[in-house]
Amino acid sequence: MIYFAVIAVTATARATNHDQIAALFRPFVAEQVTLAPDGRHVAYTEHVKNELNVIIMSLEPPYAKLRLLVADDQALAFSKEKQRAQLRFLRWATPNRLVFAPAEESFRIKQPPGFFGPKYFAPILAVDADGKNPDTLVDGSDYVATVSAVPTDTDDGIHQYTRASEIIGFPAGDRDHLLVRAIGYEFPTDPPTLVPTTAFKVNIHTGKKTALESEFFIGAVGYDQQGRSRLSYVRPLHSPDRSFILQGATPLKFDAAWLGSLAGNFTITPRNYFGERAFPLGFDVDPDVLYVASNIGRDTFGVYALNLKTKQRTDLALEEPHVDLAPLEPDYPSLQLVFDEFRDTFAGVRSPGPKPVAKWRDPELTAAQRALEKKFPARTVEILEWSEAPTAFLMRVTGGTEPGRYFVWQKTDNLVLEILRRAPWLAAADLHATEFFEFVTAQGVYLTGYVTLPRASRLKPPPAVIRFADGFPGSAHAEFDREAQVLAAMGFVVIRLNHRGVGGFGIKHREAILAGIDRVPVDDAIAAVDWVAARHPIDRKRVATMGLGFGGYLAVRAVQLHPEAFRCAVAFNAPLDLAFWLRAEVTTDMGTEIDFSQEVNRAFLQRGPADLRALSVLEKPETLTNPVFLLANAGGTDATAIATIRLRDQVRRQGGVVDYIEVNADFAANLPDARAAVYDRLEEFFNLNLYDYKVRIGPTKEIK
Repeated sequence: MIYFAVIAVTATARATNHDQIAALFRPFVAEQVTLAPDGRHVAYTEHVKNELNVIIMSLEPPYAKLRLLVADDQALAFSKEKQRAQLRFLRWATPNRLVFAPAEESFRIKQPPGFFGPKYFAPILAVDADGKNPDTLVDGSDYVATVSAVPTDTDDGIHQYTRASEIIGFPAGDRDHLLVRAIGYEFPTDPPTLVPTTAFKVNIHTGKKTALESEFFIGAVGYDQQGRSRLSYVRPLHSPDRSFILQGATPLKFDAAWLGSLAGNFTITPRNYFGERAFPLGFDVDPDVLYVASNIGRDTFGVYALNLKTKQRTDLALEEPHVDLAPLEPDYPSLQLVFDEFRDTFAGVRSPGPKPVAKWRDPELTAAQRALEKKFPARTVEILEWSEAPTAFLMRVTGGTEPGRYFVWQKTDNLVLEILRRAPWLAAADLHATEFFEFVTAQGVYLTGYVTLPRASRLKPPPAVIRFADGFPGSAHAEFDREAQVLAAMGFVVIRLNHRGVGGFGIKHREAILAGIDRVPVDDAIAAVDWVAARHPIDRKRVATMGLGFGGYLAVRAVQLHPEAFRCAVAFNAPLDLAFWLRAEVTTDMGTEIDFSQEVNRAFLQRGPADLRALSVLEKPETLTNPVFLLANAGGTDATAIATIRLRDQVRRQGGVVDYIEVNADFAANLPDARAAVYDRLEEFFNLNLYDYKVRIGPTKEIK
């Protein structure tokens, strides 16, 4: 069946303007919010006039606020915009004492004799709830390591090495102290100098610093909840394999002989990275209990616990059938494990999946979650913190047209108090509603994503954009997306798809892409457009594809494979030649340097039936007949930038339509003006190549 339509449209019409787009990319007002242990105060970050402030707000009438200036935004070289000042830590230690820390900065300045490395600006600050007793507890100079070398005629051999720091958190049962890790490294001397990693306990009232232990280990370290180094995540530079070592009197490697089948594969290799394996997440308040993530014998990652003393599993088993409860890479301290710091108990797990979900172990939190979801129907409710009682709950609510609001639920009075909006300058009336979708295709494939519906469009029915997931494996789309709002303002129905191959949905969903690295996600895109079109009108002759990174490759490949289904493609920093993108490792005088992510991706993608060279967009440029919009980093010399320029030149030589722009680091940093400039240009591309009916579209097939 063939359809024809004639609609008068002005090709140069603009549905958005630069300032509107820039407003969408303004950073959120609050990046961190925290609730006092007694539930009487909250503290949160706020940016006003290029200043980072911490606001302390009373939760009792008249809800007084106290503002503390923390830092100024910094000017960026070669940019009209400023680098946003940020906090790396904000927590109440006690009901009356707030601890916070600006993001660490380093300065390459000339050090005094005997000092080596950059100068670190890394203060940790504390203040009372009423603004009194402000204090700088420690700074970067407090983490200097003294290392003895062989004395010479001009050198006494006592050297001082500066170190970056990382805040671990409060020790279990002790909120009067903060655990901080000073990170060691290998300093390039002959022979190399090993600078130790040291854990410190800092008194939040006096700033007194006590060294707990030091070790000469370079890599990720897992501490127990008393600040003892218990776990080493070994990631060698010249080997593709990674492993975990449990520290003790005699270091122990995890193996099936003493931890059973659950932990039988604690070595991570390029071959098992995307398959079945297990890895540690962190320690319980009981230092003999270790939480692990495992998908051994199942499809998705569940969370379990091992008693290291008895060498037995506990009864803990938190699982979801379609969603991984742990990421592919562990974080220390873990972002997934949630503890009740007042009762010293394990509370549950936060899922990194497509929607923010908590799997609560604690029955009170489970009941609170259900009660709050009834108060905010059709919204996502995330319980972030709670008071010691617990009678007060801090939560974030998102969904629909809402980028996020923070509330405190005072359970005793059943009162929900709004604390702040993430983006108060964005009026709900100007935003476009977003809906989560999930469905099973005719082939039995479970797909999820978000669809954003424009409030108005030049065309009826409106055009659509299918947005592939970013990266490889793709990351599940977030609920609120600035780019989706921009595209909806242009009049598009925006479909953000978690196609097969996207991480976070288990092994089967991820490995299904191997049946056709390019075709499987594109088939999912067609199925998603069909599903959405059956529920919301879409102009099927005007469907664009879009993506970043590997998602950008899929966007261009979709137009190449199905020019009848997709009108044009938009690709940001896309690896258009997969074989070139995954070229061999670099060998230097120091040996073979292993890019672990590259090794992992190569091992996975080469398991597919097709030669990666045959999947290159550049192999048959003559099949790319529809318009493309390409973006690359300015001055890029990597495989992505080189392939993008090659495709641009190929399309131009054959007389095709290609729009090519280069961007600097401001775009990747999401700076508002840089983003707005790109989307201004993108809207011009859509006006000329998708909205303009003078442009030849060609015969249109009904897509079933």
